[in-house]
Amino acid sequence: SEKVEMISTYAPQNCGYGNANLQQLGFANSQIGYMSEGCYGQYRTVDGGYTWNKVSNAASNLRLVLFASDNIGWLLGDWGLYRTTDAGSNWSNKNAPFFNTGVFTKMFAMDTNRLWVLKSAYYDGNGASVWYSSNSGSNWTSVNTGLVSNPDSQVTYYDMKINSNGAGFIVGSIFTPYNYSIVGFILRTQDLGLTWTISYYPDERFVNIICNSDNEWFLLGNRGYYDNSQIIQRKTDDGGFTWQYSEPLLGIVPSSTLYTAIFSPVK
Repeated sequence: SEKVEMISTYAPQNCGYGNANLQQLGFANSQIGYMSEGCYGQYRTVDGGYTWNKVSNAASNLRLVLFASDNIGWLLGDWGLYRTTDAGSNWSNKNAPFFNTGVFTKMFAMDTNRLWVLKSAYYDGNGASVWYSSNSGSNWTSVNTGLVSNPDSQVTYYDMKINSNGAGFIVGSIFTPYNYSIVGFILRTQDLGLTWTISYYPDERFVNIICNSDNEWFLLGNRGYYDNSQIIQRKTDDGGFTWQYSEPLLGIVPSSTLYTAIFSPVK
């Protein structure tokens, strides 16, 4: 297959590639896609990614891109929240209440109206939060997950998915600085995110959620701290009541950090 290079492999001075677990690339359909990279700018493709047209200069700081349909999508970062109704040809600014602190880590949309935003704590423990909009990002409410982030217990929300039946999960980890300990968490909802129950998993941290069916879900992440960690998986066959632990790359990768994963079903 032909390799298509979208941006230079050599970063300019004091500038590096963004984290792969951020949503810097999104496609409205098989042909139209949008990429936002803080060091290089914003790019749009209309031919499935073979060619890319630069549509904005660098340092935009809009790190998350998400499309919910062939036309409607959002851009999000420290500089604002933007919405498109024409697959990224034009963007309009949307006011939102969550730009004061924290780090944006994820957007999730069930449809063109129902949209969630995850924010993780700064190193001082401030800013971790979950926000929900029922009208495509025009208005927002704070979601009470039951987790409280502070300097001694720093919450990182990594990923979120909810299925059409209203069941879903938010995953992440809690870092305790004084002893460098990590505790992974799984937040479970059965009512479209109105209420949540939580389970804790010491020495684990979860990065990705993959949904295979209403009952079968996979969580991917790491066990241990960053310098000595192993890629792990937890799988449920009963909609999240129980989770089976495994280390899928044990013996292949002795120590590795997982940043992101994708799942593409065979059709």
